[in-house]
Amino acid sequence: MTAPAGTRGDAWLAGTLWLVAGAGFGFFISVVGLATVPGALVVAALLPTVGPRWALAGLVSVAAAVAALAGFVGTSTTESCAGTDTGDMACVTSRPDALPWYVAAGLLAVLAVVLVVVAARSGRRLPPAHLAFLALSGAGVLPLVVAWLNRDGPGDVCRTWADGQSCTEEWSPWPWLAAGVALVAAGIVLTVVTSRHRPARQPLVPTA
Repeated sequence: MTAPAGTRGDAWLAGTLWLVAGAGFGFFISVVGLATVPGALVVAALLPTVGPRWALAGLVSVAAAVAALAGFVGTSTTESCAGTDTGDMACVTSRPDALPWYVAAGLLAVLAVVLVVVAARSGRRLPPAHLAFLALSGAGVLPLVVAWLNRDGPGDVCRTWADGQSCTEEWSPWPWLAAGVALVAAGIVLTVVTSRHRPARQPLVPTA
């Protein structure tokens, strides 16, 4: 059986999710990718097979799992020691509060259940395949972020804070900016061009 075509709202949702997936894959080169790549994989797997509503439910489910894992891993006990005036060492044991992470995970889990119910009632609504090119535009987010973080480069850059000064070596932002703009533009151009050459969808005709 052919899956019904999605509405215009489904198409906008699908395009947004492809952007999110592309950005998630783009961050694989950093530690942030540990959280973004699993969500991007889920979106990329569900979007072309069962539709954007299921993909959104899957993305929120992954976000809930990541929040719960962050609450578990990020709250390990740490110990810091410093010398005192008497020459002794004073150590302080601290344990970060995990409650905000677990609250976020719970809220996201509830939202994921609601989205699953909505997706199940809607069935499979497949978006136009050409929207997948928007993942290229999403992948351009990382180079743009790197360009912004190195906006004062290249070379050593010093910044003054209330409690002192810090200096870092920054790269030239221009190659990163060029790469980001190129990826964003390529995704948009390919999406527009392929949409114009896409054959018209034939209406479904009920059979006896």
